[in-house]
Amino acid sequence: LTALRDRDRSRGRPSSRRVGATVRAGLEEWNAAAQRHQGSTTALQLATCANLLREARRMRGAPSERPIRLIVPVDLADRGELPRASATVGPIRLTSATVVLPGGGPRYGDLHELREQLRQSVETAMEAVRLKERVPVAPGVVDAMRLLPDTITSRVMFSVHAHYDGAVSNVGPLPRGIMRIGQHVATDAFLMAFPLGSDLAIGFATHGSSVAIGAVADPSRLGGGPPLRERIGHELGQWGITASAW
Repeated sequence: LTALRDRDRSRGRPSSRRVGATVRAGLEEWNAAAQRHQGSTTALQLATCANLLREARRMRGAPSERPIRLIVPVDLADRGELPRASATVGPIRLTSATVVLPGGGPRYGDLHELREQLRQSVETAMEAVRLKERVPVAPGVVDAMRLLPDTITSRVMFSVHAHYDGAVSNVGPLPRGIMRIGQHVATDAFLMAFPLGSDLAIGFATHGSSVAIGAVADPSRLGGGPPLRERIGHELGQWGITASAW
């Protein structure tokens, strides 16, 4: 309900259009960049997403000082028993953590504080699940949504997600089987997420020696300027990471 009442005009007006980009970088190079800045792999992912959002605000002429709100899915399932050859990720049992970062211009400094903030946010989200012994969903909401017209359900869903500026997902190593279709083996696979009312959704995964990044954005929120793939390539270059983007 709080998110539904949030009418902060600096978030811009969303549209139904979407643009996407896929990016491949070296895993060793990514990890080295994270270590140079005293961060973790995921902390660097959040930092790159936050910088892209800060730049998008500038490009569309929106107020820049409002904090960046990121939603980070947290996997509660035990992945230790998943067969490595499987093409699936196993049972889905998710909650989410909220990470709030400063607004303003892009930041390329030390990531130690962000790493600790992310760790605390994830621990808080998991502790809430442990205390309630269930994933926190408002009682009755899911059932009630099924009784409502699709247009109303969509409006509620988009309004809640618009409370966030971006979403960052990290699924880690992709199951080997996900690269195979019959007798054919793909050279790349990317996690793609649909931004439900936020500016940008980025999915990170690894396979072999590569980091695979899939990004989907609302172009009306990106403002004028280079295509999304060029923005991501430039952003990673600022961290010393060479990437191929499509």
